[in-house]
This record gives sequence, structure tokens and C-alpha cells, in this order.
Amino acid sequence: MSAPDDDRPKNTGPRRGPVADWGEHEHVDDYVDPAILREVEAELGLDPIEKAPPPLPTPPTTPPVDETARQAWRQVRRGLLAVVLLAIAVIGWRVTASQREPAPGTGADRRVPLPPINQPPDPEVRAQSRALSDARRRLASSDFSGGINDLENLANENADTRYGADAMLLLAATYRYQKNEPERAVHWYRRFLDQHPRHADAPATTVRLAEYLVELGRESEARDALDAFLRSDPGESPYHRQAQTMLDRLNRSAVKK
Repeated sequence: MSAPDDDRPKNTGPRRGPVADWGEHEHVDDYVDPAILREVEAELGLDPIEKAPPPLPTPPTTPPVDETARQAWRQVRRGLLAVVLLAIAVIGWRVTASQREPAPGTGADRRVPLPPINQPPDPEVRAQSRALSDARRRLASSDFSGGINDLENLANENADTRYGADAMLLLAATYRYQKNEPERAVHWYRRFLDQHPRHADAPATTVRLAEYLVELGRESEARDALDAFLRSDPGESPYHRQAQTMLDRLNRSAVKK
């Protein structure tokens, strides 16, 4: 008995090929008309089938940073910075020391070396230091007569020592600012410059001496003091420009007169 005929319409059209012949990587769209697919999808209420977009390109990966190398570089930079700061500090100390230290060969400006450890200082040096300290205490307590007397004794008896130089400068300042006797201040400033011409405080003392001489109306002496200082100073002193400006002003004033 033959099988009943199927009432469904037969697909008599040409076939694109059996399913078994489809390639493993082929897509159905390659064998079905896209228009027919869209109609079927619309009738069934399906979303249109879209091809997946091509994958995005993979960004290049950054090679991992060696943390040990980074830490080592940081330590190197810190070491270099410490070396630079130390060099700056040493240079600054040497410049300051060179400005404060008097030139060698001047007996008036020699410094008393420190005694070795566990060895008591020289009795004479200790006596001068104690005398200067006592005079300063008297001045601080407003005992100007006693302080001035101590300083004058120290300056006259030890004029060529560091304590004698300090005593002369203290006497000049005391006479100028405490006793208001600029003539006596000029006297001790001249004594100091004559005894210690290359002392570290000689440039500043010369400028002060010129100012006091101008106040006393002795401008000619002020010009001579400034001119002598400028001739002997190579221009390294911070008071060189101030002395030059003062001398120029005094010269212009002398021309007008």
C-alpha cells in the first residue's frame, strides 16, 4: 500500500545544496535570501538577526615596571641631593671663615690657638678673656665708668691681641652710643685701624669712622680714610661699595664748596 500523498506543497525549486554539504564555518545567510529571512522574522516577531561586530583590537600591554629598580633610583636621587647640600654647606662655611679670618703675617691679628684637650689654657690668655668678660658685665649693668676703665686697661696692655682688639671696638661703641662722645669714639677707631689694619672688622670700622668724622665736620679726614681703604681693598669686602658711594658724595660736596 502506497503512502498517502502529503498535501503540503513540495519544494520543487533548485536546492542550494544538502545540509550535510554546508561548511562547518558557513552561515545560513549564504544559502537563504536575506529578504525571505526578514519576512519570516517579522511574522514571528523576532528581532532581526545581526552579525556580531568584529572584535576590538587589543591595546598593547605596558610592560610591568620593576619596583626594585624604581626604589633603587629613588635612593640614588636622595644620595645625590644629600651630596649637593653637603657641598653647598661646606662652601658657605669656607667663605664665611675666609671673610672672618685676618690675613696671615700681621702680628696684630693673630689668633690664639685653642689648647689641646685636657691641657689648661695659657694663664695670660685666660686672664685677658676674664678681663674682657668682666668689662662686658659692667657695661651691661650700666656701670659705664668701671667698664670703660677695664676696657682701656686691656686695650693699652694687650693692644696686639684679639682681646685688645675687641676692647678697642667696645670702647668706641660705648663712647659713641652710651656716653655720646664721638671724639673719643674716633680716637679708639683710629687706634684699632692702626693696630689691626687687616682685621676682619676693619672695613666696617673704616666706614663708621668716616661717618663720625663727617658728623664732627672733619670731611677732609673722612675722605682720606675712605680713599686709603679703597686703595687697599681689592673690592671683595661688602663695605667696598658703601665706602665708594660715601667718598663720591664727599667729593661732590667739596667741589660745590
